[in-house]
Amino acid sequence: MEKKTVRGTFRRFFDVSSWLGTAEIKRNTSNIRVMVKDLFTVRKAERRETFADAVARYKLNKQDLLAKQDEFFKVAMVYLAVCICDIIYAIYLYYKSKYMPALMASAFAFVLFSMFFRQHFWYTQIKHRRLGFTFQQWVVSLFK
Repeated sequence: MEKKTVRGTFRRFFDVSSWLGTAEIKRNTSNIRVMVKDLFTVRKAERRETFADAVARYKLNKQDLLAKQDEFFKVAMVYLAVCICDIIYAIYLYYKSKYMPALMASAFAFVLFSMFFRQHFWYTQIKHRRLGFTFQQWVVSLFK
């Protein structure tokens, strides 16, 4: 009887798997696997429509489109300017041997560039009056 009590006491006080949080680690690993799968899976478009169909569905006129186009362009340029300033600051931090802040500034620059890309991508679609641009088409239109 004493052996079972000692074994139970030992298991209760020295439960290494709960200390390490193995159940939580397994759950987080499963969540990461699902997120990565969703990240690399291309979703089908909910509706296939042309630019003219979208304009008609949202009841937009030419002045609304021009205003949106101008707004997207201005916001994109603000993001680009802040991104360039942040890159310069990251380079400055790197040369001052402040590597972790430089890394964080670089990560922030990537976020700013993604925001620039989103706004400029929408601007480009309105400018060319076409939906469904690919990244390659966007880059080509950027340097035309």
